[in-house]
Parts: sequence; structure tokens; C-alpha cells
Amino acid sequence: MTKLFKLANTRRSADRALLVSPLVIVHTTSVRFRVPALTAPHLSASSSRHELRGRNAVKMPVRRFLPWLLCFTVGLAAHAPWGASGYDHHTLCTLSQRTALCNGCQLLSVPVDLPSSTEELQLNNNRITLLKNSCLDGYPGLRDLSLAGNGLETIETDVFAHTRHVENLSLAGNNLYLAYEQTGKALSTLSQLKVLDLSENGLTEDMVPFLLQNMTSLENLSLSRNILWRLDQSLFQHLHHLRELNLESNQLFEIEEGVFDSLPKLQRLSMAFNNLPCLVGFQLTQLVVLNASHNAIEWFVSNQDMEDTFHLETLDLRDNKLFFFPFLPSRSYLRNLLLSGNKRVPLRLFASLPNLSVLDLSHNKVAVCSLEEQRTATGADSVLSLNLRWLDLRYNSLQTIPTQPVAQGDQKEMLETHFILTPTTEQFTCAVEDARPCIRA
Repeated sequence: MTKLFKLANTRRSADRALLVSPLVIVHTTSVRFRVPALTAPHLSASSSRHELRGRNAVKMPVRRFLPWLLCFTVGLAAHAPWGASGYDHHTLCTLSQRTALCNGCQLLSVPVDLPSSTEELQLNNNRITLLKNSCLDGYPGLRDLSLAGNGLETIETDVFAHTRHVENLSLAGNNLYLAYEQTGKALSTLSQLKVLDLSENGLTEDMVPFLLQNMTSLENLSLSRNILWRLDQSLFQHLHHLRELNLESNQLFEIEEGVFDSLPKLQRLSMAFNNLPCLVGFQLTQLVVLNASHNAIEWFVSNQDMEDTFHLETLDLRDNKLFFFPFLPSRSYLRNLLLSGNKRVPLRLFASLPNLSVLDLSHNKVAVCSLEEQRTATGADSVLSLNLRWLDLRYNSLQTIPTQPVAQGDQKEMLETHFILTPTTEQFTCAVEDARPCIRA
């Protein structure tokens, strides 16, 4: 009985040993278990039968708990760091070739388990408020990084130390105003950056220069939906390759003279939805598209003394407070002129715009002008561009529209319009309630 009681105690001790202190060795290719050796020094050498039975008793718990141990080890492997076995962040992302889409995954940090060959990483609409120095070290070939809508506050100085080839960076919809100086130091290391989106970050004109240090390679910059009140020459000093600048939806009231002189390659400029009272001395000859709609502009005056040809093709001055027709460059490639929604834009001479294709004068207070006065002043048969394709005069104060014949090839067509239209005019719209007759071609 004494031996049997001691043997039973030995079994229970073995069970506890297996449950409490198994030594698990995890390898990336296989899993092995080392079970502590069980000895029974109290058994006499003459009790061979009971000793054999004790050995079998020790082996039983191993077979009993082997499935549990396997599950336990798999669980450890699933939660181990990536270098050891695997990491489950990548299951939240969509991987396609060299692109990782991790938008809206409620991530608190940059995943570290994505393929090292990743070139485009989208982390929009997560909860990443801090970019730590080493968080991008695993992606040396990164070209495109998007972190919009995260509430991002701080970017540590050396975060791009191993990803200096980033060309496209979106930081829109964050809180970079909280640590803009530190963020500026981090961005200054991106010597190959071409596209930068800093829109909607609560930035003022005093903060922007810190964020644009050493941005000599930048081609496209968005500062829309911030809190810029004025533009001075310190903002864009080093952006010699900039081609597109978006300043929409700020509080812009003042533009210092010469602020764009350091941007010789600028082609597209948008300053819509601001509080600009006027644009005087316009001399950006290289600009192709200018959008200054939805401001409070009363005057638009280009530099009349310049003999250079302006490359401007589209001028958008909709929804302003223009009292006078814009004083346009004497030499330009202007094709699209949008002037709808102003206070009162009197008609001026259009024969000096030979390339004009689209003219929008709707929603103004245009009244009938003297057709003969226009013709006499221009010395031309038509006061409109010979290339005009679309003319909109809806919702104005037109009362009558004189009828004038226009020759088109061998045929003569009666176009009842406010102007002598050219044969190439394809669409003409006017206020149907007041002006009669009105045609649509």
C-alpha cells in the first residue's frame, strides 16, 4: 500500500510538472518540446514491475496533453514578432504587386510585416498620431506614402532615414500644426520628393516655411484648407521646379508683390475660395491655368507694359465682384474665359483674343451695348474671336438682341444674337425670359 500510494503521488507530480513547467523551444521550421525528466528515487531497484508501471504512468500525461501543447505553441508563434515567425497586421491590408492598401484599418502604427519590396503604402483614415524614427525602415524602396486623415501630430526627425526615395507624400487632414518644426526637419531629408499634400492641417503662413525647407525637387504642392492670410516672398523661395500650386479655401487677403517670382516653372495656380480683393500687376507669363474664382475680386489687371506673350489658356474669375471687364494681356493664348456670377461686367472688345474658344458671361448684369461702337473700335467684321465655340449669356439684363447676317461658305445664315457671331460658333445661350428672339445653335 505504501508503494502504491507513493506511485500515485508520483503520477500527480508528473502531471503538475507537465502543466506548469513545460520547456517549449520554437523554431521557424519545426516545433519541439522538452519535458523535464521525472525520477522516482524512492522506488527500490527490486521493484522492476512497479518501476515499469511508473514509467508508463509518466508517459501518459505527455500523450494526453500533446494536442494542448501544440495549440499553445501555435498561439505563441502567431503572436511572435515578424522576425521570429509572423505578424498579423498584413492580414488587414490588401496587397497587390508592390502596393499595400491599409486604409481604414484602425491602425495605431505603421505595419512592420509588409513585404520589404513595397513601393506604395496607403495608410489613410487610421489612428496613427505619431511616426517614430524606425517605423519605415523595413521599406527602403518606398516611393508613394499616404497618411491622410489620421490625426497625425508628430513626425520624428529621422523617420525617412532609410526611405529617402519617397516621391509622393500625402499628409492631408492631420494636425501637423502641433509640431510643425520637427515635421519640417523630417521632410527636409526627402530630396527626391515631387508631390506633397499638406492640405487641412491648421497651418498658418508662419509655419509653412519650416515645412518647405530644402524642397528643391517639389513639382506639386497643396496647401488648401489651411489658415493662410497672406502670401509673402519667404513661402516659396526654394521651389524652383514647382509646376502646380493649390491654395484653395484659405483666408487669403493679401499677396505680396513678387511672391511667385521664385517659381519660374509654375503652370497651374488655384486660389479659389479665398478673400482676395483684387489681382493687379499680373505678370506670370508661364502660367497656363489660373483659378481665382469665389473671391471678392473687383479688379483684374495684367501688366500692360510687358511685350512677352502670356501662355495663359484658362482664366477663371467666376463668382467675384468685378466692376470692369478684366484687363487681359495684349498677347496671350487665352482660350477659356469664365466670368459668370459677378456684379456687373460690361462688354469689352474681344477681337484682341484671337484664340478665345469659351466665353461665360452668365449671371451678370450685361446690358445691350452698341454693336457699331464695337465694330468701329476694332475695325473688324466681328467683335468676337474667330475661334469662339461656346458663348453663355444666360441670366443677364439683355432686352433686345439685334439680328445680323453672317456668311458661312456659300450660305448665309441669320443668327439672332447680341453680337455678329463667327461661323464657327457652335453654342449660344442667353436669358430666355427677357431677350427675344433667342436661338440655340
